[in-house]
This record gives sequence, structure tokens and C-alpha cells, in this order.
Amino acid sequence: MPSERSDSVAASHTTRLSTNQFDCYFQTPSPSDSGVGKLEAILKEKRAEINTLRDVMDENERAIFQVYEVIRNG
Repeated sequence: MPSERSDSVAASHTTRLSTNQFDCYFQTPSPSDSGVGKLEAILKEKRAEINTLRDVMDENERAIFQVYEVIRNG
């Protein structure tokens, strides 16, 4: 009879292991629950801010070069 008991223990242990392997898949929060969507929105806003700053810096650089040319040729 010890072999029957060890077989049932091994079977229940295997079942628990396989169940535990799938627990990580079932317990993973969805992107909306985990805040990923919120972080993506913030990242999009920050990228837009960076692009605006780059545009302003380009305009300022052009204005500085124009002033420099006027002074140099003046």
C-alpha cells in the first residue's frame, strides 16, 4: 500500500504544480488594471512636449543666426 499512497501524493503534487504554473497567467492584471495605459498616455504627452520644445529651440536658433548675420554684415 505505500506505493499507492506515494502515487496519490505524487499525482496531487503534480496537479498542484501544474495549477501553480497557470496561476501566474490568471493573476496577471490586464493593461488597464495595471496602469500601463495611463503610463502610455503620460509618455505620449511627454513626447509631444519634447517635440514642441525642439520646434521652439529650432526657431530660436534660426533667430539667433539671423541676428548674428545682421550684426556681421551690418
